[in-house]
Amino acid sequence: DTPEGRLLRELDLARALGAFSLLLLELPARPDTDQTLAIAALTERLMSAGIHFHGPEEGRLVALFPTPDQALQAARSLLPALPPEAARRTRGALQTGMHVAGGREDLRGVLARALRQAQQMLARAPAGGLLLDEATYQALGAPPQMRLADPGEHLYSLSWDGPAAAA
Repeated sequence: DTPEGRLLRELDLARALGAFSLLLLELPARPDTDQTLAIAALTERLMSAGIHFHGPEEGRLVALFPTPDQALQAARSLLPALPPEAARRTRGALQTGMHVAGGREDLRGVLARALRQAQQMLARAPAGGLLLDEATYQALGAPPQMRLADPGEHLYSLSWDGPAAAA
């Protein structure tokens, strides 16, 4: 199984979905046995659910989901298994609505743009929380526990325990 083969399968998935949600999680750098086991358990769940993902490499996990609900559920399922300090420092970015209309080059471009945007969001995400784009916020039904973190960028924040402030 090569990286190119994984990318091609993800591109086929994205084409089949038409639109998708991209979740990018950054875990604190800590070679902790409990954290390693928690990540292994999450990756096993993702694999068994047929979710396409990369990582965790250098403490980052990237996954494509058919819906933002599934992405949020996956992120939240990881946290209880992490040591408390690691959970408080874990942060993420979730964006939704990347549409794939063309061929393989369009798919690669859409995925590359989505990943760049998620990385930019991640850089601003609060420790212990998630930064979401407007499309994700709307697709989740504008939940009251999420708050507007950046009106100019239409970004919303959600801490693992409730609303969070953008970093």
